[in-house]
Amino acid sequence: MGVLVVLAVALFGAFAARGDAQQPPPITLPVLSTTTTTAPPPPPGGGDPSTTTPPPADGTTPPPADPSGDGDGSTPDGSNPTCGGPGQVVPADAQAAIDAMVRSGANDNHLLVAGEKALLAAGVDPDTAARMAYGNFPVAGPTAWVDDWHAPRFTGTTFRFHLGLDLIAAYGTPLRSPADGVASITENALGGLAVKVTLPDGTFFYLAHMSATAPGLTNGQAVHVGDLLGYVGQSGDATGPHCHFGIYQGGTTAIPPKPLVDQWVADQSAKLPGIIAGITGQTPRPLLATAIVSQLTQADARAAETPGGTSRTELLFATSTNPSGGAL
Repeated sequence: MGVLVVLAVALFGAFAARGDAQQPPPITLPVLSTTTTTAPPPPPGGGDPSTTTPPPADGTTPPPADPSGDGDGSTPDGSNPTCGGPGQVVPADAQAAIDAMVRSGANDNHLLVAGEKALLAAGVDPDTAARMAYGNFPVAGPTAWVDDWHAPRFTGTTFRFHLGLDLIAAYGTPLRSPADGVASITENALGGLAVKVTLPDGTFFYLAHMSATAPGLTNGQAVHVGDLLGYVGQSGDATGPHCHFGIYQGGTTAIPPKPLVDQWVADQSAKLPGIIAGITGQTPRPLLATAIVSQLTQADARAAETPGGTSRTELLFATSTNPSGGAL
């Protein structure tokens, strides 16, 4: 195999000698301490949406999140906005809160996808490559998302806030567990086919709109980070394939998933160079000022133009992580 172009970061211990180093650390919530430019607005009727689930627009008090995933819209769901439909009106106070939000930028997982390709090129089996490349990130394939927390949603004509993060990915993309926990399968008109992963304190991650669950997955089954849960679909109230990803702290309080998801991607992108170097036995390249990317030398570039030179997959991994290099 040609010279494998890897990115450089500090290695996290002797990775090659410790199998458990492949697994991300356990998740500790709350996650709202992560840096974000998202400032959730006060919900209609007052209250802090970072610690409480927003009440419905009619002012009634919502019940706790139904652990079965069934319910009337106060439970986790992922329906896409259909503003402007017959009878669908966003209440004025809710619209003002939505307009006042300062949202963080769009994001994607292209670095993780490129890392998976590099691991596969190095001979790592597909399941292990996915576990090592994506870490806690739940969608094992190309994915993009925007800050859609508290975006307008409707159950029929009843307004509600969006209480999750829509991860846009191709139909059938594998969905993997973001944490160690207990899996449960739910199905309802809003979230469609979904899987929850519940932590010991009752907090759960909710992955909705699946096309199918993983073969053999059963209710009450213990799962670990990276275990296959199912596949992206558009079941339930969904427009187009995506995974609605929700986090319910303590099993009752919806909190914004994007800060944690963005952090997962940043952390795993930083780890991948060391992971790949540990697998290939090669030394990471010198760091640039970003402490994340390494430069392709002119020799590398010339080698790529000749038979036996650097593979397209390897070049893709390097150029996709170099903000100064552009697309190749």
